[in-house]
Amino acid sequence: VDGWYTLLAAKLTGNKGHVYAFEPHPIYYQRLKENVQLNQLTNVTLERLGIFNKNGSSTFYEAQFGSSIMKSQVVAMTKIKPKEITIQTTTLDTYIKAKNIRHVSLIKIDVEGAEMFVLKGGNRLLRSKNAPDLVVEVFDIQLRRGGSSEAKLLSYLKRLGYASYMFTAN
Repeated sequence: VDGWYTLLAAKLTGNKGHVYAFEPHPIYYQRLKENVQLNQLTNVTLERLGIFNKNGSSTFYEAQFGSSIMKSQVVAMTKIKPKEITIQTTTLDTYIKAKNIRHVSLIKIDVEGAEMFVLKGGNRLLRSKNAPDLVVEVFDIQLRRGGSSEAKLLSYLKRLGYASYMFTAN
């Protein structure tokens, strides 16, 4: 289900919270929008934006069932030449300031190898006294395709004061 975590977060926060969901891919964005509407969620703001480490436009790559801002990731996942799409990007810090968001409790990041870029674009937020909890997808091979690694990402978060935990089957 496109937007499963968005739907879950919206249900869990209820009327007391608000969910901001970002999806740069036009087809996935439309599916997310339809799912939010089907579930009659009024505490969700959808943005057809990519969260990255820069504001402006970027090339996004898609092939079959894989998409990412990292071309090397899509090629490795699908083994075919990806289609290029131009998307708009912003940083977490820019978005939060522009929307005058006063408090962020939780950020979930699953961006197919570009997680470090997203984190760096939220440096001000992540260094703040009331920094949010994070749920970050960490796959070393994907991070390496994006010029980072699991060790670098975890070290960066540790320097910001975060402790890491791993979700496992148990």
